[in-house]
Amino acid sequence: MVIWVVKHAREEHKAAVEWLNNHADDKIGFFLCEIKLFQIGDSDIAPSFTVVERPNDWTKEIRKTTATNPTQQQRLEYWQAFNDYAFQNAEFNKAFNKRMVSVLVIVAAVPLFVVAGMFEMQVWARVLLMGIGFAITVMGIAIACVLDREAGAFECPECKERFVPDMKSYVMGPHTITKRKLTCPKCGCTKYCKHVLTR
Repeated sequence: MVIWVVKHAREEHKAAVEWLNNHADDKIGFFLCEIKLFQIGDSDIAPSFTVVERPNDWTKEIRKTTATNPTQQQRLEYWQAFNDYAFQNAEFNKAFNKRMVSVLVIVAAVPLFVVAGMFEMQVWARVLLMGIGFAITVMGIAIACVLDREAGAFECPECKERFVPDMKSYVMGPHTITKRKLTCPKCGCTKYCKHVLTR
């Protein structure tokens, strides 16, 4: 059990604890509590704790009951087989590792935001930590853009040509999770091109 005690629970605190409860091991529960101090007359000051966020036992119970579900088992076997096959491909492995670098850089900024929001400190120190965290996040996004563009290629839906766009076209192109609007250098067609991990 992990209990996070704060003076004022902000939305980012709630979101962090909710995420941890949804993704952590079943044996670990995360609680977010607000602490307040009360005093009646000349009595000693007494703390009062209010639980703001707690483990979602219902979600964890569903996770347990579906663990042996045949459909879930098939999905598990599929992704295990995919993992074994994909990482034997050197090109896929290289592209995947490039993407992971940017993810790790962004994740590295999270502790700075947590410390800035969790502990009592002077305003300048809090602003400094959050500023460094913001700078690391921006750097991570920039690295993600560079590495994502270089990882694999984009496939034209018309002529099936696979190409790597220039940085300006990549950044400025409207996109979805897996596609980006680009101009194919071979046929000149401007459409949403699918991002593939092999060239």
